[in-house]
Amino acid sequence: MKKLFMLSSLLLINQIQATVIVTHGLGTTGIAFYQNSSYIQKIAESAQLMGHQVKCIPWLASYNPHKEYAGLLPQERIIGAVAIAKAIIDECAQKNQIILIGHSYGGHIMNCATRLLNPANKELTDSFICELITIIKKMTNQNQTRGFSPKVVLNTLFTGWQLSQVIISAIEKTDIINKNIIEFIKQHLSLSYLEEIKKAWDTAFNEVQSYKKIKGISHINNIKIVYTIGTTFSGDSIFIPDMQIVDHHINLYSIDDFMPALFGNQCAPLHERTSNLSVFIDPSKSYAPTHHNFCGNIVMAPWILLIPENLKAKKIGNFQNFQWGISGSITFHEQQPPTYIAYPTS
Repeated sequence: MKKLFMLSSLLLINQIQATVIVTHGLGTTGIAFYQNSSYIQKIAESAQLMGHQVKCIPWLASYNPHKEYAGLLPQERIIGAVAIAKAIIDECAQKNQIILIGHSYGGHIMNCATRLLNPANKELTDSFICELITIIKKMTNQNQTRGFSPKVVLNTLFTGWQLSQVIISAIEKTDIINKNIIEFIKQHLSLSYLEEIKKAWDTAFNEVQSYKKIKGISHINNIKIVYTIGTTFSGDSIFIPDMQIVDHHINLYSIDDFMPALFGNQCAPLHERTSNLSVFIDPSKSYAPTHHNFCGNIVMAPWILLIPENLKAKKIGNFQNFQWGISGSITFHEQQPPTYIAYPTS
């Protein structure tokens, strides 16, 4: 109750009403959590004080057989992003402003949804996936490249892939590892998975663009901010927010969250309207949350929607020094507003 009173005293008057869409990360266990947890309740309480509404929308089916590893494959996330993209279109049809919050791989979903909404991304020409497919196809049509035979290179890759398949097949027969993990490994050892991802993109893109026409939406300019929390950034534009239709992007990461580091980087690519904020939690700055207690942290929950503009306007927690495009750290406290430190720029 004390924190709720503190929040109500800090919020600005005449807030722009918006719909806050929240989604879960990898696996099916998060679906129920993000619809019924105290974490979401605290986000909803602060949203209500700002005149916003909160909707938790899953991107996976609860009956997915891969359970905790559902969504591990890139094409699963691309297809899953269609549900979020359609929800955004529905809100645009109602002329509502939109705020997106994605946790872990849920950040990929939110970012991918913004990509699917932009007609300019039809061919995905800025994605390494398309580029790699093009390079491979060009190599196979050439005899020599700077003294190296593309055929020899591809044969070497194929030999290594064949050997890996023998090992994977042996593991697969033991049935000791989740089959979605095995499929994930297979795809990263095979060139064919690139074509599968491209096919998933084409399917998802066409479905979203068709839905826009049905709803009479030609242009998306309602997405005010995307919050990604504990999200991996591997460099592929599919899972980076489309800043042509997104106003701002806050990426919250933790130096003790090792999950993103396994598959890429914790920080989003530099952009003048994107800020990467390293998160710490009370009682001291030595406490950086792990992935498990980062996504769904109830100390963070009441303040997420206030970062940065509300706190900046009220000059709370040093947020008056916040600048878009500048990285920094943010410490969430039990009994007081979060505090911000800007990192020096080179």
